Amino acid sequence: MYDEAELRAAQVVALLRRGAYPFEIIEAVLGELRTTGSAQRVRAELARREQDLHARSLRRLRGSAALHDYLHQRAHPVPPCDLVD
Repeated sequence: MYDEAELRAAQVVALLRRGAYPFEIIEAVLGELRTTGSAQRVRAELARREQDLHARSLRRLRGSAALHDYLHQRAHPVPPCDLVD
């Protein structure tokens, strides 16, 4: 029914859509895959996406740590110390 190239293209589309890639990128990737037969663009887009997800995860982790510190300080304030002259 479908040849091997079309099945591979459908798998690429499914993979990129799961990663929330916009249709413009998917179209460019499929165009290159069909004209060159190379999956280099697919690999490059997936690597870029992995880097983006890693950076976003680190930002969320830092934000969670900052929130934790803030809430901990609010729950356990440090009493002021009296200075002796």
